[in-house]
Amino acid sequence: MDRHVPAVSRTCNFHLRALRLIRPALTLEMASSIASSLVHSRLDYANAVLFRISNKNLNKLQHIQNSLARTVLQEFSRPAELLLHDLHWLPIRKRIDFKIACVTYNVVSYRQPVYLSTLLTAVLGGRMLRSTNQQLLKIPFCSTTFGSRAFSVAAPKIWNNIPLDIRNCPSLSSFKSRLKTHFFSN
Repeated sequence: MDRHVPAVSRTCNFHLRALRLIRPALTLEMASSIASSLVHSRLDYANAVLFRISNKNLNKLQHIQNSLARTVLQEFSRPAELLLHDLHWLPIRKRIDFKIACVTYNVVSYRQPVYLSTLLTAVLGGRMLRSTNQQLLKIPFCSTTFGSRAFSVAAPKIWNNIPLDIRNCPSLSSFKSRLKTHFFSN
């Protein structure tokens, strides 16, 4: 990831500089839309592989998002966390968790995609316990940091930390909406 993150950063900074030049001529909605389509799309592309990357690389990506929020809102004095909240944008780490959780929802609810459904195992108990109806996933043992970044380990960790009422949502759209609200409140 030490080569991937700087490459993404260069591309995002190119578009961020271009947005800064035209920002005074745009409305807030237009600037936010352009920011999402040009920069956030690059930050979000395959971001599930960024789970538990080094803080150094994560901070580079977060710095880009903070600069993007400042550019869109044209505010340079307030803390970036407040600007992200005003724009209703999740920070990078939570965006990564959000993406993994959405893919996991599809796997748990619809068994799609099939190649990922074989990697996840539901927790099944021999006895009737309160945890039986929790829709928890088994977290496989992993002794290495690199191995703990695999989907088969990361997805159950994130999934099991989501409240049950969100995990039981009837549709993906309601799951996404409630999960985003949950991530903003934490």
